Amino acid sequence: MPRSADPTVEQRILEVATVAGAVTTGSAALTGWAALRLHGALYFGDDPAPGRPVEVVDPTRQLRATSGRRPSRAALPAGDVAVVAGVRCTRPERALVDELRHLPDPVERVVAVDMAFAAHLTSVHRLRRGPGPPWA
Repeated sequence: MPRSADPTVEQRILEVATVAGAVTTGSAALTGWAALRLHGALYFGDDPAPGRPVEVVDPTRQLRATSGRRPSRAALPAGDVAVVAGVRCTRPERALVDELRHLPDPVERVVAVDMAFAAHLTSVHRLRRGPGPPWA
């Protein structure tokens, strides 16, 4: 892609995933808005802050923060990870909770939950069930 072209949201997500080791065999996983976007909630990433960093969880190593990447060393149980289009992501419930932690405004939090529900990624029941694999 030419340097003058603006990358698409998916291109930004894929670049961060590749560099951070969140591809199929890596130890990292994307979470937050980027994971929700890959799961199919297409409104995530179309926000008024296009430079929002992609959150990457990797409990096995310390990643460096950049303008496009927010690292986290939080626990990452195997049941919280799904592979979407070759990229390791947290499952929708975990991704949504991680996203809500970074939204300062209660209205923005409600909008995020509504967008995840509208995309049929999760439900109130699944959010209440708490952590664990989706088949439990």
